Amino acid sequence: MAQTSSDGMISALMGMKTRPDSMPTLKKIKLPTLIIHGAEDQIIPISEAEAMHFAVVGSRFEIIPDAGHLPNLEQSQLFNQVVKDFLSTLQD
Repeated sequence: MAQTSSDGMISALMGMKTRPDSMPTLKKIKLPTLIIHGAEDQIIPISEAEAMHFAVVGSRFEIIPDAGHLPNLEQSQLFNQVVKDFLSTLQD
């Protein structure tokens, strides 16, 4: 995100503001789901990530410390371990 122009960021935020609510769709998910959120995310409040978690019955919710909106880049080793741990719980 550090290389994103101001105009690009404004356009992205405007798109996020006007997109339809995804909660009705999330409630239809019946598959194992992992929701990951950066503890320092300044774009998406943790309350929205928690709402997603509660909308997807049986989902797993993980908070990555010392990460913002891109925990996969900011804390890649921990992010990868969380994903690996989640995948190891899945059965064929």
